[in-house]
Formats: sequence, structure tokens, C-alpha cells
Amino acid sequence: MARRSRPCWALWGGAVHQGDRCSDLALASYLHALDILNSPETDSYALALLLGNIAEVLLLTGEYDEAFSYETRRLALARQYGHALQEAQSLVATGDVQSARGRTAEARAAWTEAITLYEELDIPGAAVARQRLDAVSDDNAAATR
Repeated sequence: MARRSRPCWALWGGAVHQGDRCSDLALASYLHALDILNSPETDSYALALLLGNIAEVLLLTGEYDEAFSYETRRLALARQYGHALQEAQSLVATGDVQSARGRTAEARAAWTEAITLYEELDIPGAAVARQRLDAVSDDNAAATR
């Protein structure tokens, strides 16, 4: 499948890549960073952030299955090391990827889990997941009319 180019932002090592022509450069930069950081000594939180950034670029370029793969790795890492904020953010992103893949039920489940986790942590973030959940519910209601 040919990669669709869409505007994106990528920040790594002080370099910002923006726009259609730079999504491949941003992805290459992130993947290179992953090659460097993917070791047992690497801070798990930083690695989870990097995996999320890779997934975001892949989502923006239409590589939904690959984005899901990286987001799944991020979620597992966040859970393994007890990074609750990363877990909640990853659940929101997982919902976004699942929604883009046309898997509405899975997207709703991920966003619902993110809302619950944000509320348990008593930190902001639930509103973003709730907006996405409401948007899917509104779309479904409009489709059934």
C-alpha cells in the first residue's frame, strides 16, 4: 500500500520536520532513534514516548496496521513498567488508530478504558477521550437515522 502523505510534526533531537514531504523523514528519524534506544538500559518511559511518536506519524500517513503495532507495543511497555499516564495516552491513541481502521467497537473500548484510567489518576485527559467517544456515538446515531 502506498503511503499517503499528510501534514505532520515530528520532534526528535531538536529537529522539527513538518509537512507532506517530511513525514518520511520524520518517520526515518524516529525509527533510527528506536534502533539506538531499543536496549534493556533505555528508560522505558522515553521508549514508550518514542513508540507513540512513531505510531502517530504512521497514523497520519495512513499506515494504520503499522501504527496499531507500535501503539500496542507502547501500551504493553507502559503497563509493564507502571507508567499510568503513558498507558492512558496510549489507550486514546489506540482508539484513534482503531477508529481509522474502521474498528469502531475496539476504538470505543480503548477510549472508555482511557477515560476510566484518567479519572482514577485524577488528572486531565479524560475530556479528549470522551470527545472522541461522543463523536463516534454521534456518527453512529446519524448513520442509523
